[in-house]
Amino acid sequence: MTFKQFELISNPYPSLSDKSLAFSGQAFFLIFQLCQISMLSTRPYLYTSEHQMETRESHTQKLKAMYESAPVNQIHFKGTRILFETDHVEISCETNPSHHHAGGSVHGAVAFKLLDDAAYFSCQMLEMQFFLLTASFQIHFVRPVTTTRITAIGRIRQKSKNLFVAEARLFDERKKELAFGTGSFMKSTMELSSLETYD
Repeated sequence: MTFKQFELISNPYPSLSDKSLAFSGQAFFLIFQLCQISMLSTRPYLYTSEHQMETRESHTQKLKAMYESAPVNQIHFKGTRILFETDHVEISCETNPSHHHAGGSVHGAVAFKLLDDAAYFSCQMLEMQFFLLTASFQIHFVRPVTTTRITAIGRIRQKSKNLFVAEARLFDERKKELAFGTGSFMKSTMELSSLETYD
């Protein structure tokens, strides 16, 4: 191998000096770092720390205990269960004849409760300091609820500083949609940490 061949291999751009190549390498490294900083600032959820994950898990566990121990669930909807997923909340309930209206189907108030609860907790899952309150809720019934087990799935749609908007859908055991609704939820002045059941 001649010296000229060795020089071409070590420097594939013979028109550039060693100093130029060193400067190009430094510039590339700087651009790469700036891209990483940009990603961190615009997509922070991709870099969630272990502490944040633990805090969120602890929060949802406390919400689960708070929901299932609520008097309305203990007395009128015993056995109702809530499940927190990454992007939605599922609430399941076993209905019984005490939930029926005169026509023999489950009363619409039961459907409303599950839809409201699922939409509500999809928002409360993100709010870790203040207790949320339902500001409004619009519900649409698709078909009568005649099955025993029903499940509501709630997902958040929009979030501002003090107001959350979420939607929920209600299904029977055969995955047929029974009802759907959209609700808005606002922050109260009550802190979650002040509630005995949030523990």
